[in-house]
Amino acid sequence: IFFRLGCVVTMKCGGPCLLTAGVLVVGAIVTGIVLIVMSFNGVGEGQMCLLYNTDTRIVDPEPHTKPGKSFVGLFSDFICFPKTMLVMQFDQSNPLSVRTREGLKLDLRINIQYRLLSAELYQLFKKTGTDGYKGTLDLVARSTIRNAASAFRALQY
Repeated sequence: IFFRLGCVVTMKCGGPCLLTAGVLVVGAIVTGIVLIVMSFNGVGEGQMCLLYNTDTRIVDPEPHTKPGKSFVGLFSDFICFPKTMLVMQFDQSNPLSVRTREGLKLDLRINIQYRLLSAELYQLFKKTGTDGYKGTLDLVARSTIRNAASAFRALQY
């Protein structure tokens, strides 16, 4: 007797015991295939990603910039950022209010185009998280433009 699964398994096992063993083997194979498939993840065409281990909660500082599927492991996932040109808009719905040298208020409507640098992606993630860079960049852009605008007179606009 080797083990018991609803029937006694001996060297001459047949009928229901053989069926039970077959179901276990098929279940193990299906589980293995599912685990292997779940270990692959992809980087999109317009993305650059950092590898994040969900078990240890460690982020790999080396960005993955080439698009396509790759084996990342069962407990890993990608944290992705856009590598395309991004636009920050200060328009009628979101104006940028500045003051001139004389103290006159102006509402500027401008577009700022920017791109995230893959070499600095890990540092950006450490400082701002996944989407925090947008708010931080908005604050820095507003502050820088306001400071620069205050150096000019109203007639220079």
